[in-house]
Amino acid sequence: MGKKKQGNGFYFFMVEKKPELEKKLGRKIQMSEMPGLVDMEWKNLPSEQKLKYREMGGKNLGTVEKLDCRGVPLSELRRQQKEKNQKTEDMKKDIANSVDFYRSGGALHRFNIYIANISYYVYTDEGHYTPAELSIAEFCFEKGIMREYHAVFKPEIPLSYGFTARQHSSATHKLLDDGLNHGLDTEDVVLQLQDFFKMEEKIPPLYTLEDQMECVETMLDTIAGHGYFSVYSLTHLFQHFYSAVHSPSIPLSIANDFLTHCGFDYHPALACKWHKLNQPDSGKYCTQSCVRRWIYNMCDNMLLEKTFGITPLENKHLPRAVRACGVCVDFPIPDFKVNRNTKAATPSVGAIEQLSSFSLTAKEETRGAYLFVSSKLDDQSKFRRSTSAKPLESLKHDLSSAWNRKTASIPSSDTSGADSLASVCFSTIDTTSEDDFPALGACAARSGNAAGRGQCTPKSKAPSKRRN
Repeated sequence: MGKKKQGNGFYFFMVEKKPELEKKLGRKIQMSEMPGLVDMEWKNLPSEQKLKYREMGGKNLGTVEKLDCRGVPLSELRRQQKEKNQKTEDMKKDIANSVDFYRSGGALHRFNIYIANISYYVYTDEGHYTPAELSIAEFCFEKGIMREYHAVFKPEIPLSYGFTARQHSSATHKLLDDGLNHGLDTEDVVLQLQDFFKMEEKIPPLYTLEDQMECVETMLDTIAGHGYFSVYSLTHLFQHFYSAVHSPSIPLSIANDFLTHCGFDYHPALACKWHKLNQPDSGKYCTQSCVRRWIYNMCDNMLLEKTFGITPLENKHLPRAVRACGVCVDFPIPDFKVNRNTKAATPSVGAIEQLSSFSLTAKEETRGAYLFVSSKLDDQSKFRRSTSAKPLESLKHDLSSAWNRKTASIPSSDTSGADSLASVCFSTIDTTSEDDFPALGACAARSGNAAGRGQCTPKSKAPSKRRN
């Protein structure tokens, strides 16, 4: 950084172009964005036209100020930072006053809020996001999730950012992995948002996680225009919620951990319809799944029954109960030894005990195979549960939360609904010996390791003599 004696012309050029670009883009532009928007135009500007702006800077040589590496005056950066800090303080005061108002009236459970999350296709070098998926939910503790809005945008990827967008998509939401050819235009989303909030006299603030506020606010400004939506910190709000009814109060970091606890990350009933049908493995990154997880985690940690006397409801305060799809059982391979005289396979005592509840057919004795078994035990099942087999014990749940109490209430003997699959994974422990493969013994003999039959181990080195 240093003083610019005649390079200030670029600054005056940006000041002149700023209103024109704001009218063209339909939003307010910060001075920090201007260098990336007009840099090429300034470079291609003829020298005689640049002279006009440099002369404008020359008239103010006595008051030339320091610029950053992008040509933005430091005073402008300080002003923007001051506005940002003031905006954050106003947000914190608004959240604290609102929570205190509802708590003093005994109506904290009726505090109505809107929770939002948005993902993007790509983030450009100029600091612009291309929105991909948007989700908003109206929520209060008394009624849970009341209304939801969800939209997927058309993938309008900027030129030369196609690879970056596909790379980001594969690592997160996977909206581009299946060649997404549908979605909504930005204008359609704005109209739907206006219809979603038409019952509100004034657009309420949207709450999201602390570390996602800047990203969400920038994309909402791109979609609906600067200042149309206010974005507040859900982390600060939940911190005040929790501290208002529980003692002691929690710091902001603990509030964030409560909201982002991974208990519901891969729950199959939270993602949107598109992710359920096309990319169920990426449901964790679905914006609708994120919003619902934050809400369910808030309800779970606030202890609704104890705090407000509210009985949690499915799809309102906690996710829909989903029966476990299978149980994985791992045990060693049965040790079958062949009698060379009778050529018959005789299982050992340990193998008989391991197979006390199952009977194997000849084709299913393959080591390392994964065999999927239907729990209905019909005639087409590959495994047969013996009459002496004991049913699998039901999973034991911690009854400290509403979600666990809900899942624990499902009777373990209830077999209605779709068939549950159990995968039996045989251990891949190698029990081969020289009797099975004589070539191994020959290999061991050639290597000089006659003591270990069937095991090719390195030769032992002679002990070195110690020097006196």
